[in-house]
Amino acid sequence: MGSNLVAMGIVMPALLVQDSWRYTFFAEGRPAAALANDLVWATTMVAAFAALPARFGSDAACLVLAWGAAAVVAALLGIAQTRAWPDPRRAIRWFTAHRETTGFMTAEYITVQGAQQTSTLIIGMFGSPSLVGALRGIQTLLAPTTNLAVALTSFAIPEFTRRPDMPLRTRSRLAYALSAVVVASSTIWALVFLVLPDGFGRALLGDTWLQTRGLLGLAIVQQAGPALAVGPAAVLYALGRTRLTFRINLRFAPLLLACPLIGLHLGGAKGVLVGYIIAFWSTIPTWIIQLRCQTQP
Repeated sequence: MGSNLVAMGIVMPALLVQDSWRYTFFAEGRPAAALANDLVWATTMVAAFAALPARFGSDAACLVLAWGAAAVVAALLGIAQTRAWPDPRRAIRWFTAHRETTGFMTAEYITVQGAQQTSTLIIGMFGSPSLVGALRGIQTLLAPTTNLAVALTSFAIPEFTRRPDMPLRTRSRLAYALSAVVVASSTIWALVFLVLPDGFGRALLGDTWLQTRGLLGLAIVQQAGPALAVGPAAVLYALGRTRLTFRINLRFAPLLLACPLIGLHLGGAKGVLVGYIIAFWSTIPTWIIQLRCQTQP
């Protein structure tokens, strides 16, 4: 674990610069440039992973360094694509000019992620190794749907922002459509693993597969909760309602911390997922109501 964290610290600057280029391209209305940058990163990463075992084996820290080295290549490509160098000095002026938005979004992220990470750590402390392995197995299987939600959000927010003349009702309809895409894709993806032979699941997750498979049904319901909030959240962020989204998530964070822990005490692994379901789904009415309030003519 220690060597992996050191490796992560070494490559973190490159990862952040590469990710910043992606957001820059989206904000400029150049999604093809973002795609090209990510493809170069992915191709370089796959080549590095293929070459690593022959020289260094499959050490996890080496894999992290290879992942970050590929990000260095993509970050340098971003400089060539924009013909500009990152200027950290201008970041202070940018944060100052957008202090309300950045302040609330930073506080919101720390609050929600802090609650979820604390909950996960406590579950790891008091749960059995098999329980932790099953929950991690679910996260691994459903990670592509989480990535899709993040990708759509990172694209949707600047697109909504760049179109201030877009009718509010159109924004509302697009918000529901965005959520529907994420819910449908995540549900279909999870159902695939329910119908695949057990041998396929064991090849992916080993001994944790059987318990993971038993939790997939609940995981589908859990995953749909945050997926439903993707569209309304993207529109509210684009409208600059970060004070409002912060208040929503400030009420959500205690539930995200407490409900899975109560579920762990009452029902083990299934109880944890039921706790997550309660936490995520309890905020959906608020997101929908606020979306309607903010998009009324």
